[in-house]
Amino acid sequence: MMNYLVKTKRAKKIAVIYRNDDAGKEFLNSALETLKEKYNMKPVETIAINPTANDFSTEITKLIAKKPDAIAVMLFIPQSVNFVKQAKQYGLQKQKYVLTYANSDTSYIYLAKDAAEGVEAMAWVNVDFSNPNLKPFQIYQKYFKQMPNAYAIAGMIAAEVFVEGLNRAGKDLTREKLIEVLEGMNKWSGMLAHEITYKPYDPNDNTCRLGKQSMYVLRVRKGVWTQMTNWIYYDK
Repeated sequence: MMNYLVKTKRAKKIAVIYRNDDAGKEFLNSALETLKEKYNMKPVETIAINPTANDFSTEITKLIAKKPDAIAVMLFIPQSVNFVKQAKQYGLQKQKYVLTYANSDTSYIYLAKDAAEGVEAMAWVNVDFSNPNLKPFQIYQKYFKQMPNAYAIAGMIAAEVFVEGLNRAGKDLTREKLIEVLEGMNKWSGMLAHEITYKPYDPNDNTCRLGKQSMYVLRVRKGVWTQMTNWIYYDK
């Protein structure tokens, strides 16, 4: 996300909004490290959000004072919806909002309504949801009698990777064998999965267990998530 904001969006004043829990702090630390080491930058503001908060007037007042040109948001639906809606109501309408991939679902647009327009989100589930004839959709509808959303497809990707591991391990399955073959995946792509990579565990390599090291960007255009970029790759 930081690479995208700096390289593609040419952002100079980035604010980081993060959920005040372990996941949010990990997001913040990664953002700080990337900005410092790659771009000799630091955020104009970092704000921790209580996971149960629904009024963000104090936090938004701080943002207004710092005048960011881009706001990276690590919050989950519906909190992410309410934050952006309130920020825009307070006057932060021209800023570039980029949300984490957990928000790239139609439910965000449904809840945010007009405030969703122009908002961007990272994404890694690369399927055409407008085509109900795709095989993954047919499989899902067979069991659940409805079209899957992005979260359901993410679950199918997890299952697909696991099954690929089982097939590679063979009939004499052990935990150790499964780990070994998964660690041999190098940009493996399946029916849904795209470029999954695992490596033998190395405490000095924070990519060895990532699995997915690329995402692309979606933007809400006329009430629809629209793909805006090709794959953006993680790099240290």
